[in-house]
Amino acid sequence: EALKRLIKEKWWTRTEAIVSENGEAKFRGFFGEYRITSGEEGHEQAGAFSFEKTTSGPVTVRFE
Repeated sequence: EALKRLIKEKWWTRTEAIVSENGEAKFRGFFGEYRITSGEEGHEQAGAFSFEKTTSGPVTVRFE
C-alpha cells in the first residue's frame, strides 16, 4: 500500500502549464513517459513524449 501511494500519488507528475507568447510551457517532472494535451475543450490536441535519464536540455513537443 505504501509503494502504491508513492507511485500513484507522489511520483506521478500531474501539472498544468500556461503557454507563453513564444509557445513555451515549462514544468519540472520525473523521468518517464508523458501524455500532453493542449487547447480548449472540443478543440484539444494530444501528444506524447519521453523524458529519459540521458535527456539533456529541454524537450520540444510540436503540435501541427
